[in-house]
Amino acid sequence: SGRGALPEMIQFANTGPLKRFLKPALGALETTGRADMDLAMTIPLKWSKEPDAPQFSVNGSVFLKDNTVRVDPADINLKQVRGAVNFDRYGIRVNNLKARWLDQPVRINGKTIGKGGKGITTLNLQGSLRASDVLVHYKSPLDQFVRGTSNWNVELSVPHSASKLRRTGISLTVDSDLVGTALLAPAPLSKSTASSRSFRLKTNLPTKGTRLLWNVDYAKSMNAIVLLDKGSFKSLSMGFGTTKAATQLDEGIRLDGSMRQASLGNWIDTINQYRNSLPSAGSRNKILPISANINTASLIAGTDNLGPARLRINSDDTYLNAVINNDFLRGNIRYPRRNNGPEIAAKVRLNYIDKRVLAAFNEKGKAADIKRFANDTAIDPRKLPPIEARISEVKWDSLRLR
Repeated sequence: SGRGALPEMIQFANTGPLKRFLKPALGALETTGRADMDLAMTIPLKWSKEPDAPQFSVNGSVFLKDNTVRVDPADINLKQVRGAVNFDRYGIRVNNLKARWLDQPVRINGKTIGKGGKGITTLNLQGSLRASDVLVHYKSPLDQFVRGTSNWNVELSVPHSASKLRRTGISLTVDSDLVGTALLAPAPLSKSTASSRSFRLKTNLPTKGTRLLWNVDYAKSMNAIVLLDKGSFKSLSMGFGTTKAATQLDEGIRLDGSMRQASLGNWIDTINQYRNSLPSAGSRNKILPISANINTASLIAGTDNLGPARLRINSDDTYLNAVINNDFLRGNIRYPRRNNGPEIAAKVRLNYIDKRVLAAFNEKGKAADIKRFANDTAIDPRKLPPIEARISEVKWDSLRLR
């Protein structure tokens, strides 16, 4: 038994005679403060293969009190750590370690599974955290769409094999039921603080290289792949319903699949908000390409449900180009990607439009500023660019104008 500086204990574990057993589990830790340690070892004086013969063993515990522990590859900096870390020749065991992370209290459990090069040490961190803090911490630009606090579970898996660690990195998985967190996004992604939706964020933290790939799963209704390179956004692909997100990660944003409900105006606003928030390694004025192929059972225009529709979207440097096929609206719309004032107009080329679509532009649009993502708010024409339209046919009650 003894007491001393915790960094020296960790250094002894990683470089001393026990490094073969302890370095895979403790090698990524950076610590401060002092701690107590108990250590018991059994060292046979003669090697024997007899089953009852004594074997080499080591059992120990490090007792922490208000220490800081940093897991550098996972960017987890724990403060005010209290509790015991137990270890033996196969790895570590952690039971209900208490700490603070992101200025919130958390509990930590961990263990080593497997032996030798096949071993994996997992650390499990649980606590009530602000969703935006978790997402900002891991440089996810989705933080702007969440509000509130929920129970979160963060799991790290560190392979003991050096070759596997170089090949796959450290696995990081973040889970929550999002109870207590509101998601400020268009349907089918929107949710209130009271509702429960499963959310998982997963990645492998590389030991080398600059590319970071995030996999996102949300309530069995959306999955996404986000690629960052050198800390800057590279691409986002999203799959809705049973459609999987595209793995061919070209630069830009891509949406595919089926939605129960889609509000065209809200999705355009959200995509533009997301795009404008992204850091770029290139020009500040660089605009990322956007593409989509979406089927929806309910196309929402302002306050009205227009029924089933198919949306196909692509983009160029000037316009977001949408082709719509619906019982009340058919044609294509070219919407300016930059808000440059009256010099760039939206170009509308419609084969057919019903009065119900035009009714979305009304005085109730003033409420859109208050309930941005609600489906009961009308389109505010003051927020639209000038519109240059060519329409082949308009249906107004019983009249058809060609």
